[in-house]
Amino acid sequence: MSSSKKTIKSHRSSPTPRDSSTAPRRRSRAALGGAMKTNDIIARQARAVDALVAAVPFNAMKEFEYGHDNAVAPTQRMLASLVNVSPVLASGVASGLGMPVPAALPKAIERAPLPEVQRSDALSLMALPGECGIRTRQIAILVADGVHGASIATLHSALLAAGAVAHFIGPRVGKFIADGDAEIEANKSLENSPSVLFDALVLPDGANGIETLARDGHTMEYVKDQFRHGKTILALGASRKLLAMAGIAPSPGGDAGLIFAESAQAADVAPAFIAGIAAHRHPSRDSDPPKI
Repeated sequence: MSSSKKTIKSHRSSPTPRDSSTAPRRRSRAALGGAMKTNDIIARQARAVDALVAAVPFNAMKEFEYGHDNAVAPTQRMLASLVNVSPVLASGVASGLGMPVPAALPKAIERAPLPEVQRSDALSLMALPGECGIRTRQIAILVADGVHGASIATLHSALLAAGAVAHFIGPRVGKFIADGDAEIEANKSLENSPSVLFDALVLPDGANGIETLARDGHTMEYVKDQFRHGKTILALGASRKLLAMAGIAPSPGGDAGLIFAESAQAADVAPAFIAGIAAHRHPSRDSDPPKI
């Protein structure tokens, strides 16, 4: 048994001597092919990083990662490390910090190893998006005395049927009188339930209700934060005034997350609104600094 173990051990540690004359050549060809493949992958990855950097603002990195460090040296080292990842990325972050781009940090290894995985659907949010509906999404429907009650009631029912959680939110909690003397009860207020808690926003129709909401500074916070965070907004009838006050206008190229409709079209526009919510965010609005 011991000799058997030695044989196995010896077999694992010593290569078979056959074709020894061609082995170096084969290894050279393999090494050359591997190097070429590695260089090609690295070049493609660099192009992908540059393309991503060109489309994504640097505000998140410069403000939340590097902007809080008052010591200059750690920030310079991180910038120097970014130069090895992408000079374009490093330049954008350095510009946001008001610093020059430093020289690249020395690399740990000069020759990058061949990636074991080039593509993995298991790691892709696009390949595995999960449930694509709006079940459990939190939707804010703003209300005040004088809003158009029938249209927001229609949307409320459509959202509940799709599995969302819709909330009537007013300048205060409690009952409001819509047009036609219909009562709407707000279970949350603009002050105690800020915009960041919700996945989408419905702005109601009704001139009197819009005037009331326009006088409340919390309304502008709601509208601006929902827009800035790329969330879906449905503006009914007279509520276009609230968007105009916030400096928001229809996008020339179209924005699937910014929907306008008359109150009489509430039932017809509900599917488009639900589809916009299912998309979660609309990153085409991103800019550095933000426009709104």
